[in-house]
Order: sequence, then C-alpha cells, then structure tokens
Amino acid sequence: MILHVTDAKYKKGYRIWVRFNDGSEGVLKDELHGEMFKPLREIKKFRSFRVDPELETLVWINGADFAPEFLRDRLLVEAGGRKKGNKGTLLSFSVIENRWGHELRQNEGL
Repeated sequence: MILHVTDAKYKKGYRIWVRFNDGSEGVLKDELHGEMFKPLREIKKFRSFRVDPELETLVWINGADFAPEFLRDRLLVEAGGRKKGNKGTLLSFSVIENRWGHELRQNEGL
C-alpha cells in the first residue's frame, strides 16, 4: 500500500494532527529543520499548510513538503492512541520548552 495523508488539522504551536490512509493518526512533532523550512518558523506561515490532493501529503505555500512515510515515522501517539507499525506500544510525552519558546517532546515508553 502506498501511504498518503488523508486529513490534517492544526493543533497549537508547531503541532499538526495527521491521519493516513492506513488508519494511523497522531500529532507531528516539530520537524522544521533546514533552509526550506526556515520561513515556517513564523507561526502564521506554519499554519498555512494544506493536504495537497495530488501529492497527498502536507505542503506549504513556499514549496516545502514532507514524504508521508517521513511524517508517519514521526507521529506522537496521544494517550489511548496507537500507531500502526508500532506493535501496539503506547507512548506518553512530556512537553518542555527550548530557549526559543518552542515546545519539545520527550517520549517515554509505558
């Protein structure tokens, strides 16, 4: 099965909830590294993402995008949620702020 993003919603800060065509879903952590993603550090630009109907993944107006496989591998599973391919492991996440005020997450296996 070829993986596709089917739905996405802005949560808060630099977090996006995403659902995939294989049924997996969760919140994406901050993965805005590199020159292409630098403009998206402005929250207004970050929030301008959409699910492109042709590429079937998240895209931004500046041309930035992520492969669906990259996104799914980086899902944060919320309490009570499961990510397919993760062998049913439930994870909890604690939130800390880095020096720029962005939230970082540290996962802890339950």
